[in-house]
Amino acid sequence: MNYFLQFLASTFATIGFGFTFSCPKKAIVFGGISGGIAWVIFQVIKSEFDSIYWGNFIGAFTVGILGEFFARKFEIPSSVFIIPAITTLVPGAGMYYTMNYFVQGKQNLVSTTLQQTLIIAGILAFGLLISSASSRSLRNFKMRKDIKFDYRKFIKRKEK
Repeated sequence: MNYFLQFLASTFATIGFGFTFSCPKKAIVFGGISGGIAWVIFQVIKSEFDSIYWGNFIGAFTVGILGEFFARKFEIPSSVFIIPAITTLVPGAGMYYTMNYFVQGKQNLVSTTLQQTLIIAGILAFGLLISSASSRSLRNFKMRKDIKFDYRKFIKRKEK
């Protein structure tokens, strides 16, 4: 399946999750676009660099950055965009296979799939954390006034 079809499928899936989570109507389409972009980025990194971990991290970072951008543009909380968009990257199949192997009694497969699933979940959380922190620090940097430092006052204060 080419990347354009994957983009469309993940966009519509994200839009469906947006309806499920009762997101505002003006946020649903942009949240869907964020989810589609994140999924395509994940697929490209997974196929080109053979790393699901980096794909998930960059995808989650993209979701976070786009969510913060759309939140400022539409004056809506960023979680309205981020929660539906991140669902395309959530390792639901990993949890399914973990439970399936547990029921079948395959303990070695349970531990490996559970470990991989938890690592991916942690990577998604870390990607969102980094994107939110960098977005906030950039916003604070832009809003900061030029502070003029008078070294003479600093020296006088230190002498006292």
